[in-house]
Amino acid sequence: MYEFGGCYSMDGEKVITSTGMTKQEIESNYPGFVCPEEMNNGWYHYPHRETRLEFEKRAIELSNWILSLVDSEPDVSTSNNSTNLMNSTTSTPTPQSVVQVPIPTSTSTYVFVLHGYLLTTLINQLLYLKPSSCVLIHNNTGITHIELVKFQSGNRGSVLQYFNSLPHLHGRKD
Repeated sequence: MYEFGGCYSMDGEKVITSTGMTKQEIESNYPGFVCPEEMNNGWYHYPHRETRLEFEKRAIELSNWILSLVDSEPDVSTSNNSTNLMNSTTSTPTPQSVVQVPIPTSTSTYVFVLHGYLLTTLINQLLYLKPSSCVLIHNNTGITHIELVKFQSGNRGSVLQYFNSLPHLHGRKD
């Protein structure tokens, strides 16, 4: 996963692309890492700076891959249970304020380290937001937790647990 634009540098007005580190370089510098064969000659393969259309296609493919991880998980549910959530605007539960929510059936955790435009685009896609519907500003080292769920019905959903949290920075209360 890499940021919009790919692996390049600028020499004045001239764009200079690079293939990035090879499989062998990464595996020798980071013991325990295992890279795919596609990285034998590096990880960036465009002879130019990545275009916006190329980036958007890649971001959609990444989002679809992440969602396929959830789709491929085994069903861990044991019954057709659902849980009641009270509407937060009502202090006393009434039939109109209780919503039946299907219990999610997947339980795995995946961690991705991302930044910039790729992070913003991916969060928009995983939360099913229109690309132009909101701008997400993410602090450097901010942590976002999105729960991706697969329901017994086979439908998927997402829950934003927290966004841009910084509890790991000394003195921060959020």
